[in-house]
Amino acid sequence: MSVVVDISNSLKRAREAKGLSQRALANLSGVPQSHISKIESGAVDLRISSLVEIARALDMELKLVPRKGLSAVNSIIRSTQAKTQSKSMLGVMAKLQRAADELSATVAGDREVTQLRSRLHELSRISLPSESEGRLKELAKQMRKLTSGKGGASLDTVLEEVDRLRNAAVYQQVLEPVGRQRSAYSLDGDDDA
Repeated sequence: MSVVVDISNSLKRAREAKGLSQRALANLSGVPQSHISKIESGAVDLRISSLVEIARALDMELKLVPRKGLSAVNSIIRSTQAKTQSKSMLGVMAKLQRAADELSATVAGDREVTQLRSRLHELSRISLPSESEGRLKELAKQMRKLTSGKGGASLDTVLEEVDRLRNAAVYQQVLEPVGRQRSAYSLDGDDDA
């Protein structure tokens, strides 16, 4: 069951990364929007034909990979995702840094602003999941509102959110499984472990 959930989450992330609504994806793939909604929520058994059509509409392909080659494929996928993510994430992080600089110029010498700038610097050195990009954009908007004095979130709230994003990214990297652990002396036919 977790495989179906993983697939549905991957499809949803890919759709959101492309900036498509479920309706737009339905138009591109030929799969009804209600079926896409059920697939993303994990409420329906996934048919291979629907999966292929949705994946192709998202510029993805399905391939069967031998188990022995799976770790290499996963490594390649992680490296390419990091490269594509880094381009869009760099722009968002630059916006955040500019907003922090503007805030620093407005509120010179404030300890919280100094903390915010150092935490943003830490955050820029961490590989963040693509889901956090929207939240980072929202933080930049909140910081601009603080700079202009239009209200919005307090500086403490922004600091807490930056910490939350940082901690989530760090702990996700730590908890992410590298692959199935196998003993070094197991035999090829011995898959009981």
